[in-house]
Amino acid sequence: MITPSVSYKKWLIVFSLLGVAQSVYVGTMIGTALIAILDALKDANIMVEQINSTFGFIPLFTSGAGWKITGLIGAIIGFVFSNKSVVQSSRSVSN
Repeated sequence: MITPSVSYKKWLIVFSLLGVAQSVYVGTMIGTALIAILDALKDANIMVEQINSTFGFIPLFTSGAGWKITGLIGAIIGFVFSNKSVVQSSRSVSN
């Protein structure tokens, strides 16, 4: 099993220092939380085969590192939403 080399608390500090939009943080947390729940179920030997067969298409999922991919996807979606809201607010200010 692959374990993260940096704890989530350190990532929170990095996110806050870089001024990352809240939607990026939320997207990342949702993406990683979904896989974390599935990994916890697998570690508890609950529905291991069903989970692996259903979510095995996610890269690195069977080795316990699928959270990296889903977290990245969540961050990208959050980034798109943050930029969309910035564009909309700048349009409303200019009108």
